[in-house]
Amino acid sequence: MEDYTFRLETAVALADSYEANPRNLEHPRYTIWHLFLLQIVLLANPRIHSANERTLLIHPQFCAWLSPEDSELFEEEDDDEIEDDGSGTEDEEEGAGDVSFASTIAVPKAPSVIVDFALIALSRSPFTARVLVLIECKCAPKRGLTDNLRRAKAVPLLKSAKVQAFKQVTYLFSNLSFSKWQTTVFLIATAGEYFSWAKVTRPTDSKPLTQLMWSPMHHLGHETIKAELSEMYEYICSEVQR
Repeated sequence: MEDYTFRLETAVALADSYEANPRNLEHPRYTIWHLFLLQIVLLANPRIHSANERTLLIHPQFCAWLSPEDSELFEEEDDDEIEDDGSGTEDEEEGAGDVSFASTIAVPKAPSVIVDFALIALSRSPFTARVLVLIECKCAPKRGLTDNLRRAKAVPLLKSAKVQAFKQVTYLFSNLSFSKWQTTVFLIATAGEYFSWAKVTRPTDSKPLTQLMWSPMHHLGHETIKAELSEMYEYICSEVQR
């Protein structure tokens, strides 16, 4: 844990650096959340049975596709509402094909969203793939502010991340093949080191998701994984072992 804390503090210092990140962009903070997921993988590894060929993978820029049957639900969606900032944007590139575990048929024009990070549980015998965690990142609040003011500035940034995360999990749950493997996903919305999370269960009555119960805003620290996110950690371990 000490090594994780050192690496986390170093990644935060790099992202906060005016020299390395003069425009305070979100991308330099991807290393922070990659470290977060990596620590979950390292903590979970002793509880993974290698004989069953199971593993956890960190998937940057994960693409979630709507199944063809559900595409019509989003036909009237306004493309202008989707931010073109590299996180959670639509990708309708010609010939994109089937690149997502959550896709059923290769459809080049199928609506899709790009998620900043996904944590995926894989089993090779038989082959199954379950998306356990989705992370949507936004830039950090302006630097040089007091802690209280910085927390206040993080609130609208987190709200934006939550909106995109809601769309991402809707796409994932709308795909019929996804429901074969699991019914639950953890979402993490971030603004720099500030984050909020929600446990989302796929509706069993075919009704769409309407509202998510988000946790209070937290600040990422070395006790985050085993304390604030203990439920997520236990869920991930159980999913990998089953």
